[in-house]
Amino acid sequence: MFKIEYKKKAIKDLKNLEKDRKLLLRFRNILDNIKENPYSPNFKFERLKGNFSGYCSKRLDDKNRVIYEVVDDKIVVIIISIIGHYD
Repeated sequence: MFKIEYKKKAIKDLKNLEKDRKLLLRFRNILDNIKENPYSPNFKFERLKGNFSGYCSKRLDDKNRVIYEVVDDKIVVIIISIIGHYD
């Protein structure tokens, strides 16, 4: 199981996410999947390109997605951001 760490932006995003119970529950479900296996084909994550090359993402809803980095050698997933990507 992977350990989860958060960047400052992700912590701020999480505080804003707490205002929307539906999105918060969806995020927790995504987080459970990331902890178990961030590369699972059943998880349907996306590898990012460009400025976010090396990161992965999973859609939270139509406007938001969870962006994260997997550090395999440390068995850590770093959550980069959670909301606001498609604004």
